Amino acid sequence: MNCKIGDKVRFLNSTGGGIVVRFLNKNIVAVQDEDGFDIPVPISEVVVIDEKKDSAFASSSYIQKPTPSSTGKQDLASEDDEEFDDFVIPERKEVEAIDPSTNNYNVLLAFVPFNKQNPANSELDLYIINDSDYRIAYSVGKWTDKELLQPIGSGIMESDYKERICTLTRDDFSKLQVFNVSIIYFKNRDFLPLPPEQVNLELTPLKFVKANSFKETEYFEEPAVIFTVATSSKPNTPVSSITKKELEQSLKEKKDIRPKLNLKSTTEQEEIDLHIDELVDNSEGMSNGEILEIQMARFTTTLEGAIRAKTKRIVFIHGVGNGKLKNEVRKTLERSYPKLKFQDASFKEYGYGATLVILK
Repeated sequence: MNCKIGDKVRFLNSTGGGIVVRFLNKNIVAVQDEDGFDIPVPISEVVVIDEKKDSAFASSSYIQKPTPSSTGKQDLASEDDEEFDDFVIPERKEVEAIDPSTNNYNVLLAFVPFNKQNPANSELDLYIINDSDYRIAYSVGKWTDKELLQPIGSGIMESDYKERICTLTRDDFSKLQVFNVSIIYFKNRDFLPLPPEQVNLELTPLKFVKANSFKETEYFEEPAVIFTVATSSKPNTPVSSITKKELEQSLKEKKDIRPKLNLKSTTEQEEIDLHIDELVDNSEGMSNGEILEIQMARFTTTLEGAIRAKTKRIVFIHGVGNGKLKNEVRKTLERSYPKLKFQDASFKEYGYGATLVILK
């Protein structure tokens, strides 16, 4: 059955119907009923109706309210349709749900295959999931070779909601991709403010060709690959304990204005600044590739030395920038040092611009 957004449809295998508000995938549409609820329905189980010939779905949600008659009744059909003369639609108040007073947040990206029998070769639907007590405004993009963001999708989502962004083909995963997700949290009541999030996710093709990468989750009937973008359950510094001064400092780092750090090195922990002006006297005239090569050479040399010296932890300060250096550092750790653990360094000390490597 061919239908498009805005069509009025009736369900074939059950009573009711509504308006097609969006496509969830190639085979399923979301139909909004007269109470404002979105119902997922296979396209094969809906039929488009002619509004002039079928008044069953006439409501304040879909069509303009008719003018009340002198008897106080609302005329839903033409003068010839006498069977509707006594039919009156009750007034329905639109009541917006009040967001929870709790302050947990959990935002995820999900890749859901069309063909769950063969997910490793299937096209993938990209979803964003807001499993939070907050509403969010989000933007999803992908880094290009020119270090620019290619927009993929954006929008505003209510709490406890998921939304399909686009469909990705297997060609989209023919090489390593770095996705960027930006998030702003808010509520429709007094709320504890959270700093905006901007997260880079490195997606390797191998992750999407292994069948066992697709797991059963509470969010979908089909197995899916899911990445956590931001969550309040991480054992990092609680947002409520971050001072205004520390937040201003982190925002400066977002603009790649580095704080004055007192670097210290001990057998317990070593700190290395990978910014190019800390490594060479003059970087003028160097290409981005040459700069990255020098930074990664310092990273590798320092890490090998720390391993030999039996240093317990080492912090690499790479800044925020466009995320290229950070991604290269973490990719090298995953590929060449799989036994080492790493994570974001302390937010209070380094803002968003450092990676902690745990050597023992």
